[in-house]
Amino acid sequence: MVRGLRLIVSLIGCLAGPATVHAQGAGSAGQATVPWSPFAGRYEAAPDGSLTGYYADLTRLIGEAAGLRIDYREYDSIYEALRSVGTGETDMRVGVPDLPVLGDSLLSDPIAEAGVYLFVRNDPEVTLTSENMRGQSIGVITSVLRPPAAVAGSGADVTIFEDAYGAFGALVTGQLDGVVTSFKQATDLLRSTRLDYRVKISGAALERHEIYVAVAPGRPDLLPPINAAIAQLKADGDLERVLTSWNVLRPASVPDVLNVGVTNFPPYQIITDTGEFTGYGVEALRDLAQRTGLTLNFRQITTNEWARGPAQGTYDMLPPLSITDEKRAVMDFTIPMQQSPYSIFMRRGESAGISALPDLVGKRVGVAANNWARQVAMRQEGLDLVIFENAEDMLASLLSGEVSAVLYATQTMERLAEVDGSSEQIEAVQPPFTRTERAIALRPGLSSIRENLNAVIPGYLSSEEYQNLRNRWLAAPTFWTASRIWLAQVIIGTIFVLGALGFVVLILRARRVAVIHARRMESLSNRFGAILNTARSGILALNRDGRIDTANPGAIHMLQLPNQIWPAEWPDNISFLDPYDLSPLEASSDPVRRALSGAVLKGEKAVLTTAAGADPIHVHVSSSPVNDPSQPELSSVIVLEDITDQESARRMAERASRLDALGQLTGGVAHDFNNILGTIEYATELAMERTDDDGRRYLRTSLGSVRRGAELTTRLLTFAKRQPGKRRSVTLKDVFADLRQLVEPVLERSVTLHFDEVSPTLQVCCDPSQLENALLNLCLNSRDALVQDGSAGSIHVSAVVTDDLGINGRPLVAISVQDDGPGMSPEVRERATDPFFTTKSARKGTGLGLAMVYGFADQSDGWMDVLSRLGEGCRITVYLPMGEQIEDATPGATASTVHMGKGETILIVEDQPDLLLMLSEVLKSLGYKIVSAPSGKDALTLLQDGVTFDLLLTDIVMPGGVGGYQLAERMRALGIMLPIVYMSGYSGIGKDSYHSVPGAVIAKPCSPAELSEVLRRALG
Repeated sequence: MVRGLRLIVSLIGCLAGPATVHAQGAGSAGQATVPWSPFAGRYEAAPDGSLTGYYADLTRLIGEAAGLRIDYREYDSIYEALRSVGTGETDMRVGVPDLPVLGDSLLSDPIAEAGVYLFVRNDPEVTLTSENMRGQSIGVITSVLRPPAAVAGSGADVTIFEDAYGAFGALVTGQLDGVVTSFKQATDLLRSTRLDYRVKISGAALERHEIYVAVAPGRPDLLPPINAAIAQLKADGDLERVLTSWNVLRPASVPDVLNVGVTNFPPYQIITDTGEFTGYGVEALRDLAQRTGLTLNFRQITTNEWARGPAQGTYDMLPPLSITDEKRAVMDFTIPMQQSPYSIFMRRGESAGISALPDLVGKRVGVAANNWARQVAMRQEGLDLVIFENAEDMLASLLSGEVSAVLYATQTMERLAEVDGSSEQIEAVQPPFTRTERAIALRPGLSSIRENLNAVIPGYLSSEEYQNLRNRWLAAPTFWTASRIWLAQVIIGTIFVLGALGFVVLILRARRVAVIHARRMESLSNRFGAILNTARSGILALNRDGRIDTANPGAIHMLQLPNQIWPAEWPDNISFLDPYDLSPLEASSDPVRRALSGAVLKGEKAVLTTAAGADPIHVHVSSSPVNDPSQPELSSVIVLEDITDQESARRMAERASRLDALGQLTGGVAHDFNNILGTIEYATELAMERTDDDGRRYLRTSLGSVRRGAELTTRLLTFAKRQPGKRRSVTLKDVFADLRQLVEPVLERSVTLHFDEVSPTLQVCCDPSQLENALLNLCLNSRDALVQDGSAGSIHVSAVVTDDLGINGRPLVAISVQDDGPGMSPEVRERATDPFFTTKSARKGTGLGLAMVYGFADQSDGWMDVLSRLGEGCRITVYLPMGEQIEDATPGATASTVHMGKGETILIVEDQPDLLLMLSEVLKSLGYKIVSAPSGKDALTLLQDGVTFDLLLTDIVMPGGVGGYQLAERMRALGIMLPIVYMSGYSGIGKDSYHSVPGAVIAKPCSPAELSEVLRRALG
């Protein structure tokens, strides 16, 4: 049933991104109950109990437009939520394709059309389209479930990926020629990683799917208001705005003229009485457009339009504004251009004792409705907030005494007070209570515009043109304005004109020279200050003796420099490592030494280490020698660009690719191996009925080996994340007791083993055999570390209940294995869970131990934590959900009970001849009549010929194009409604994997007793 559930999630979550809505039974008019199931990015519960995500937004939008009051009901899975609409448990579901699971549900007018596309690298040399894919390497993500017809029949070399990270990581690195997936799934990933400008869509959609509102059969009264709401939302553009912001609809291409929305927000955005647009942000955007060749059209927008942000059909860009997490969800931002402070403003003389927001608790505080200061203030408990629609009313309220303080952007409020003539009546509390970064905002789909702007912004910020603009709009007002200078000159001239006219001329001349020189020095200082303070990279200048002459804040933070007194010595604890094996670089390869020797470095990769135990920093190192005769003491300028996040993303993509390849290998091996085991088991069971007691003893041994082989394939698939383990509640005291018996015999005398006492009732929810195997791996790793170190030591195993809750709502249990061995270096700790990475010799380690423990913890809805330092031992903790006390099973029910048939006829479909023969003999021995077919195609022929049978028993994965699921669908299409039981040697297929025809699933191999139980239950 997992693949069936994936189909539903694929068609709803990835192709349409839908929200579900339904009502209880025959709900009252104007009310609808909506089912929901947790789904990251689609349906998520906020801390205040409300629902967020794309599904929630779309449901809320259509529900409000239709005048419906929405009540939500939670379901365990999306499949159950879908089914509840067709059964009438709920009233409606928004954004769903026409699916069989919806039953007799009524469908509204179409909401939108979503599609599957071919994505290629954004390279002029790439000419791949859906018409010329033969021989090309094409990746298809499993959420699409099966390749579209255009791909399946194209002759392309298709590779299946489980997630978008692995597929697009392979695409941008050149391992794939194209990727086929839904527009939403691709854009969600590419926008979050800011790789959208490196990938483009090739051609039209390969498949298109319309999405609707599905209404329960008993609520036809909901269709008229819903259809009217859909039509109105389409006409208003609100539906297109929501669908585009959540990456469901493909945005329009880049227009020749970009519309820029402007609202009055001085000094950043100003609309004059004559309708002209100006201000710091507007003028800066004009300058950048001139540098990038963009054509802009400025137009006035309302405050609400500004709060919603740029979107398709409204406007394309906004001048620089504050960046918040909420805005990032619906807008695309360039790199930051400026930091904007926000201050507490009070009446002059009343700010004593006020320095931060907690000092305002109990006071009436004014905030603007659509402003970042309001969001910050809402996090501070105890404030009596008064909401204002505009800043002018808020300032008037402060002056009149209606509020004690107001919170607003520092420079904007100061400019408003200056225009209002009230600057002397208010004051800003220092320091500002928060700061935000400001950047240009764009609608989705303009990644190329964003990258063009990012390319010129750093150079623009260092230009004299920008410094003049910044001083004009944002600098504090200077005392010596032009009028005051003129007045001073008149007074001085009047005093000295009678006795020393010539002396006055000299004084005025000297003043002019001083003013010009001061302005030049101020401009130069501001320019270099903007460069050093704005750049995120570390920029530093080195003297010829190797000392640091100066450094910007980025370099001070990166190198953890203790003070800012220049020149400063190069820190002793800073060193560079090779980025590939993390070994210390030789002196001849050290980038700092090479830069001091005059070498020019161009973005060379290296790893920077600081204090002992600190995480290494991956950097690009660039340098250039200083040849200015006026600065003879300077040797070189070095730029350190922090690429740690990009390096982590690259490693995650590589890890996902390796695990996916390993998973495909193990899945194929498990399928064939389980078929072989099934043949052996049934042959052995049949032989046991025809031999004496001694022979049966040997055959039972053979059956035990078959079971162990089946368990081995299960563990392999679990490690490769192809199926979860068989979870149940297991008592830790029993696990520790068994673990002690396994570990103690293999320990050297110099190593002691300690187990903490745990409660007899403490249980965890997981696969018990995998838990024992994981703890055994950890204990043996600790033993090997102690023995390799050559010193006596101890291994300590413990378990405690934490305060954290797992996804089952129960506390997490932390199970730790700790030793006092040599510990791990930071570079080893960073790669400890990588598959096939090991510090042991080639004959003693495979590099899969910790990777298997990591996979087990992840599959068990927990996680693993590694805490280790050189010389301080190692502590590895596995966090697992707490189990529940379960009553013992009824003594009479055992797995070994054989249920005999009553002469029913079973149609068996199995492509392995030996297994088909043995399975037929076993079923005959259980009292069934047999009709068999060696393939899905042969079975389909029998069905079309009208063969008589009572139950279909079919393998799932078979060659020839007709597998078990396809055979079941064709059988239902012929009107045959008999029960179906699925078999599979691939243990990852479970009851959640059907397509549209449900049925029991049994894993091969299984015993005759287990098989008889499933058949008896299916036949009734």
